[in-house]
Amino acid sequence: MCTKKDPPDCIVKDPSGNDVGVEVSELVDKRAIEKVERGINTTRLWRENEVIQEIEKILKEKDLKRYHGSYSKIVVIIHTDEVSIEYEHIKPTIENHLFPPLKQIDEAYLLFSYPYKEKCPYIRLRLR
Repeated sequence: MCTKKDPPDCIVKDPSGNDVGVEVSELVDKRAIEKVERGINTTRLWRENEVIQEIEKILKEKDLKRYHGSYSKIVVIIHTDEVSIEYEHIKPTIENHLFPPLKQIDEAYLLFSYPYKEKCPYIRLRLR
């Protein structure tokens, strides 16, 4: 169920029936999107450290929000369609990175659109 009292973006039930707040974001290069919208064909080539920095930025922004309601946990899902961020390449870096402590976020995931072995894979982010 999506709420009109954002945040969170949506509320789901865990297996025990408890409310879980879900925040959704996108890892994308906004400058590249602006260029494409102006008819300039471009693709950003992300470095691993830039991906980590952008994820940290998104997590910090989501952690600063004032969540409406009571939730058993808050989960952040970061979706990416960036073709230069390949699941099998970035997975070891992301899985071995320990993200800074957060006050409200309990779990976070990086979700890929591009199929890997016929699935849309995800990586659970390690939060302190």
